[in-house]
Amino acid sequence: MRIQASFGRFLAGLLFLPCGLMLAGCGGGSSGTVSGKVSYKGQPLKGGTVAIIPKAGGVVSSPIQEDGSYSISKVPPGSARITVETKTLRPTPKGAVKGPYAKMPKDAVPEGLNVPGVTGQGDPKRYVAIPDQYSDPEKSGLSMDVQRGAQPHDIDLK
Repeated sequence: MRIQASFGRFLAGLLFLPCGLMLAGCGGGSSGTVSGKVSYKGQPLKGGTVAIIPKAGGVVSSPIQEDGSYSISKVPPGSARITVETKTLRPTPKGAVKGPYAKMPKDAVPEGLNVPGVTGQGDPKRYVAIPDQYSDPEKSGLSMDVQRGAQPHDIDLK
């Protein structure tokens, strides 16, 4: 009887071992969290977006905070390219909006519709013009090797 009970526990242990190993691998350790600060010519960027494009495919991104910080979670491990853009904060010059929205007051624009120059897209206090190359993954020159877990990665644009 003792042998059968021990053998039963042994078999149960063998069955649950693979499940336990799979669960251990799914505890957030299969991806990385990349965070840091973005600066341009030594000064922190006050806004924009950082995007990481893993070699395996897909894109993960984060807004840049007013202090220049960003944090991107669930980044697949491996080599990746990085882009930085600030154009979404560029104010629309007066008179640049044409068509039916040109004279429309902000509160008349349907909810969820973003009309540059009308609904407030752009932020002159946070916008900093950076070279266009940084928004192109083929030309940015920015890359990293993403590891599992948390890792710092500051981005200094020239």
